Amino acid sequence: METLRLTTKAFKVGALLVPSRKHIAHRSDLFRPIGAKARFATQTHSEAAGDSPVTKAAFLERCTLDHVPTRGFSLEALQAAAEDVGLSPAWVARFDRGPVELVEWWREHELRTARVLLLEKGDWRLVDSTVAALARAPSTQVPEYAWTRARLLSFLQTIFRLRAPYRRFWPQALALQLQPNSWSQGLGVLTKAVDELAWFAGDRSADMQWYWRRAAVASLLQTTELYWIATLPDTTMLEQNATSDSFQDSETWNFAQRQLADDSAFMTVWWRPNQNLSSRSQSEIVALLRILGQGASAWARAWSKGFS
Repeated sequence: METLRLTTKAFKVGALLVPSRKHIAHRSDLFRPIGAKARFATQTHSEAAGDSPVTKAAFLERCTLDHVPTRGFSLEALQAAAEDVGLSPAWVARFDRGPVELVEWWREHELRTARVLLLEKGDWRLVDSTVAALARAPSTQVPEYAWTRARLLSFLQTIFRLRAPYRRFWPQALALQLQPNSWSQGLGVLTKAVDELAWFAGDRSADMQWYWRRAAVASLLQTTELYWIATLPDTTMLEQNATSDSFQDSETWNFAQRQLADDSAFMTVWWRPNQNLSSRSQSEIVALLRILGQGASAWARAWSKGFS
């Protein structure tokens, strides 16, 4: 990873987990980019000499947390971050793929952060209390459908609420990831998110069920994301929400609850006994095709409207 030498006072990486927001402004040095601990330790040592190394990942973190919430995933945000650390705005030409790198950094960061919060720190404050109570209970003490639903909702609520400061710019983020030079990286991040969700929901399968469940989870994640955008509050409500304990996303979770109802296509695919493709019932195959069709139609509608 490329390292830059700055003669100005270096910024402190990892100061905030997410952009300043009353209910999710956790301080955490634990959420530094993977593999960067030693590099940042060196940076701290050299600050005293006034010559601090700043990695590309550190610069993306600074830009995403400090400038994207107000400027969006844009060239303007990159230039503002460069100015903060005393660099020429022309320096952002180093990001040859442009602002989409901000989107990719954030999506990796939110997954890593959600995993740390829920699994390592046991911090469920971003999850609705009724959902968290079911998700934290041993799976043997809760009906299997209810436990799976609660686990999926818990992880989804955590990543979407970490993402809340970027909500009005998220259509822009999706559009950037659909560019020809970026879709493959976006698909890679989606695959990681689907794996995290399926594992968190208790999937330990090692047969064809692994593929069926991830196809269902991918569609759930994508349709919920698009519904979250479609129910975006107006600017006034967003400004009021920034200083309140409400995320203005209840409609999104009502939608997700309907997608995860006991008799839903999703649960039909998830809880059907392990079978190979040739022995699966016609109704189950139809259920999976319906799930995938819902995801495809939602993306088609969003694309036709330009994610507006």
